[in-house]
Order: sequence, then structure tokens, then C-alpha cells
Amino acid sequence: MIAMLYAPTLAGPAGSLPQSQEQEGAPTPDLLRELRDRLEGAEERIRVLEERASPLGGDGGDGGEAESTAPRHWLHSDVLGGRASLGGYIDLEARDEHGSTPTFRVHRFVPQIDARIGRLHVAAEIEFEDGGSDGSNGEGETKIEFAVVDWQFGGAFTLRGGALLVPLGRFNLNHDSPLNDFTDRPLVAVTVIPTTLTDAGIGGLGEFEVGEEGSVGYEVYVVNGFEGLVADPTTATGLRSEFDTSSGLRNGRPSLKADGSSGLSAVGRVDYSPRLGIEFGVSAEHGPYDVDGDLDLWIAAFDLEIAGGAVASFLEGFELLGEIARSDLERDAVARASGVPDDLWGFVVEANRHFMPESFRRALPSVFTPDSTLTAAVRFDHAELGSERTQRLTFGLNFRPIEETVFKFDLQFNYEDGSHGRVDNDAILFSIATYF
Repeated sequence: MIAMLYAPTLAGPAGSLPQSQEQEGAPTPDLLRELRDRLEGAEERIRVLEERASPLGGDGGDGGEAESTAPRHWLHSDVLGGRASLGGYIDLEARDEHGSTPTFRVHRFVPQIDARIGRLHVAAEIEFEDGGSDGSNGEGETKIEFAVVDWQFGGAFTLRGGALLVPLGRFNLNHDSPLNDFTDRPLVAVTVIPTTLTDAGIGGLGEFEVGEEGSVGYEVYVVNGFEGLVADPTTATGLRSEFDTSSGLRNGRPSLKADGSSGLSAVGRVDYSPRLGIEFGVSAEHGPYDVDGDLDLWIAAFDLEIAGGAVASFLEGFELLGEIARSDLERDAVARASGVPDDLWGFVVEANRHFMPESFRRALPSVFTPDSTLTAAVRFDHAELGSERTQRLTFGLNFRPIEETVFKFDLQFNYEDGSHGRVDNDAILFSIATYF
């Protein structure tokens, strides 16, 4: 399903065919070579993205040994002793924020492991953020971002348990830096659904066909849930809110060690694709968030991704992405006094245009190859955390020499409203992200 995000067009800019085809008569050899190169590039990009969309693939439905579908460039089992494959991604950021000193940041280094054991799959991601927990100045973080065991019973059902990527919204499931066209993550995916959102639990997922072209996918789990109101004897109420109007639910993300909210939560997502290139998703989580298990948290989200070519041929190369999420917090007098904020919500809308002028390919064929893509993008973010409102408008231009590697340039305009006040923090960002 991720293949729709960056599926290239075989047509040139604005959906037109190469100029050589506009001439009358039989196709020329140059035209045939050009179309062949574009087709090969498109097939390779779709292959890469399909692999990224389902790193634990293989049907396993015949009772035999499941096949690993880790991307081909990973170190595979013949190198790692017969079972495992190794890959991952890395990103580097440069930020010039108004009022601050320009800085570089090695934000993430994330090794990814995929292994097969008969009909079982094991997959994991270990994130080293800002140099890791033992990095310089101790400012970094090292954590398991994803670690699951899958037992496959065909495409319609897979039993999954472990450290799960919580299926709330689209972005949390597809947050890898090389996949996305902007450097910073959406505000709603940082505060209301605090990506990366990982939780310990067990459940199932699957996908089945609907009609001739459609499909329905699902993920449903029982998990520990958020820890938003924790014991703290130093406060007047004896409790401390991990939720606030600055970072939303982020500081109350679940523990992989134990449930700290005196009750488990249920979470799930259903997505529907009427045909390739269009997908709609609905997701929700419900469970207690306080130490006594008396106060409930509801989170609901809706997301969409639409490739323009799936709607009309003249929209080939365009795509529209969107996500909206809301969290409803049950509060009593103690929760209010402890600082639990009112309801939180936000949304993001992103429009992209993937293109590559033929003049660029002709001028620098070794740089702008058939696998290369330029993307012009614009994104609007809105987040309301209690009485605090933040909005962001970002314009982006990026270059992918191959689908798995991206150079991003962003202009970011921020606006805050509420007790925190207006901050002059507009920014220019540049980043490099690549799978390996």
C-alpha cells in the first residue's frame, strides 16, 4: 500500500508524453529507449516501496517455511548465518531556526532486523537517537522501537505479539525518515498520536480482497496503554500529569516493562482501498490512563492517501495525504488539579507533486537517472492542546537519486496562540535520509 506514496509517472511534467512521441509517424528508437527506462525505473520504485510496506511478508499459508521479504540490499541469511537479514535507515538534519544558532543533528540511526524461523517471522528496529543514550553529553536515547514475533496463517490473519507499532493513524505506521517528503514530523503525529508510538501487546492483522480491485486491511491489539496520571508524593494531589499543553500525550507514552495505568487498552485500525492508489483508514484506542484505572482515554483518527493517477490521468504524479486525530480525556477534580489538560486534537494535510524534467535527464544523465525523482510539496499542520494552538505551514523540495535515498529542503513557518505566546521560530531545514 505504501507503493502509492511515491509511485512515479511514466509521463513527463504535467502528464505529457515525451516530446519525441508528439511527432507523427512510428516511434523512434530514442523514444522506445526512453519509455523502457521509465518503465524499469517505475517497476523498481514500486518494488522497493512494496518491500518497505510489508517487511514481514510471505504467506506461510501452506504450512511450510515462511519466506523473508527483507529488501534485497539488506545483508541476507547467507551472510548472517542462515536466518536473519539486516538493514535500516539513517538521517542527518541541518536546522537554521530564527533566534537560534544553526546546527547539525544526527537525529536517527535505526538498524532493522528481519528473520524467519519456520512459519514464524521476527522483526525489530533499534533506534539510536542523537547518538544514543551513551552519546556525547548523554543527550541521546537508545530504545527498541519495534520488536515482534509473527505467526502467519495466510494473508487473512497473522498472530503478532511484542513491542508493537500502535496502529493509530497512517503516519505512526509509516514514520521512517526516507519514506516521508518533509524533515519534521506532523504536529498531530508528535502530540496527539506521539510518534513513534510503541506499546507491548498481542493481537492480529491481515488483509483480504474486496471486489475486483479493492482490499481491506486490519490490525487489532490488546496493549498496556498510556500512563498519563502517575503517582508523585511531592505534589499536592499525590499525582502528576504526564500529559500537558506543550507536548500533548507524548510524555505519557506506554511502558514496555509493565502497565502503569491499572488496566489494559484496546487499539485497532481498519483501512480500505477501493483500488491501487487510494486508501482510507480509521483507527481508535480506548483504555484507562491513571494509576487507579478510573479515568479513560479515547483516541480516534482518520487518515487518507490518494495518488492523483488513480483518480484521473491528468493528475498523474500528484498525491494527497491527510490525517486527523482527537483524544478525549476523562477528568475528575483530582485530574484537573494535577494538570491533566482538556481534549487534544489536530490534523495535517499534505500535497505533493513528483516529477523529473527531461531536460535535467539529458543535461546530467549520471545524476538524474531513470530512478531519480524530484518532489515539490506543501503541508499544513494544526494542533490544539487544551487552550494552546499551534499551526505550521511548510514548503518543501526534495530530490531522490533512488527511491530509498532523499535530500530534503524545507521552509517552515510556525504560529503559536495561547498562554505560551507567539514565538519567532520559523526555520530553514535541510536533511538527508536513506535506507541501507
